[in-house]
Amino acid sequence: MKTICFNLNIHRSTLLKKYDFFDIGHNNFYFDYLGMQTEAEQRNRDFVNPMFDVLTELIEKYGTAFKFSITMSGYVLDYMEKYCQPLLDRYRAFQDSGSVEFVGMPYNHSLASIADMDEFCRQVKKHSADLERLIGAKPKTFRNTELIYTDKIGLAAYNMGFDTILAEGAGAALESRGPGFVFFNPLQPRQHVITRNVSISRILEDSLKEIKIFTPGYFVSKFYDLDDDDDLVYLGLNFEQMDGSNGNREQVPQFFKGVVESMIDSGDFEFLTVGEASQKYQPVAPFHVVEPLSGMTRKHDLSPWQGNELQKEALRKITALGPLVKSANNEALLEVWGRLQSSDYFYFMSTDKIDYKPNQFKSPYDAFISYMNIIDDLTRRVDEKIEKKQAENMSEQQIIDVISFYEKEIVSLRRKLLDKGE
Repeated sequence: MKTICFNLNIHRSTLLKKYDFFDIGHNNFYFDYLGMQTEAEQRNRDFVNPMFDVLTELIEKYGTAFKFSITMSGYVLDYMEKYCQPLLDRYRAFQDSGSVEFVGMPYNHSLASIADMDEFCRQVKKHSADLERLIGAKPKTFRNTELIYTDKIGLAAYNMGFDTILAEGAGAALESRGPGFVFFNPLQPRQHVITRNVSISRILEDSLKEIKIFTPGYFVSKFYDLDDDDDLVYLGLNFEQMDGSNGNREQVPQFFKGVVESMIDSGDFEFLTVGEASQKYQPVAPFHVVEPLSGMTRKHDLSPWQGNELQKEALRKITALGPLVKSANNEALLEVWGRLQSSDYFYFMSTDKIDYKPNQFKSPYDAFISYMNIIDDLTRRVDEKIEKKQAENMSEQQIIDVISFYEKEIVSLRRKLLDKGE
């Protein structure tokens, strides 16, 4: 009996406004919150709620015989807390059902794991804290942004309490074995690594896009083609790929329901969360990855976010701003800086074809210029806050000394003017 692990990844970054050079110093509004809220409300009505209805129905029908995992970014948590309490209640019901595992990730869906490990750890801890506060979940399984993984990233996650980490089932680490097993991190053998079955996941994505061609039965039949020795099949799916954008919105939830029912009713499969599968099976080999491996594109590298000089410069600038933002000790500025780290904004600067992420910019260069203008304005605001903070923290004697210094400077300048006049 094969173990099936579904992991639904739910993320939506805040839309950036087009920010011109002349906005710097005059406009502190970088994000289109209203547009984002309107879009989210439409998605909830047209797709999210119907899909959640099906997931709830399956849990009620099969109990803990149907299990899956959810990874959702901090933006989703923040949106629900501020604007959509009913949706938050549905997540709490999932948590209470015993059928759903909530997976940890960087709060800002960022690239911090390859740019600033301290910031990476801050975001992961914030995400875990908010999951527990809002839903009551304490994640022990970790999924990095877009499945970006190295042994060192895995070790950092383990040191924060994650004994299982998810990765893409690709690269040299899987040359001798396929993805259907539990592996371990060579830097910390106690940490288990579960890798996504890329081929089956892509067949599922294609099936959801072309339901008139593919049927639940056809999709389930593909599992019987897998090697009999495989222990598990980890299916990672971005929720936005299930939104029925090809005009089959009403059919997608029913297709998913048909797949689950066919698999459970056959008696040939069991559904477990990725955390449960990690505990059930012993690791068979190390999963050794030095250069970053990702789950985006067929290259499985960082090129979607760091494939050109525009992207590299943007990441360098936003990362370098971090120490200044943190020294300003201002929650509002820290939140803005965190939001600007979303991987989506770097993806918009890609010169490769952008396939599914919403993008309001005309070109990668347009996205880069707007982003860098925002960073310039944010830097100005941070500098002002630091200067004000330093002034507020000055002692009375320091203030007297500064006044005395400038009085002497004024006297000196007057003398120079008089000398020139003579």
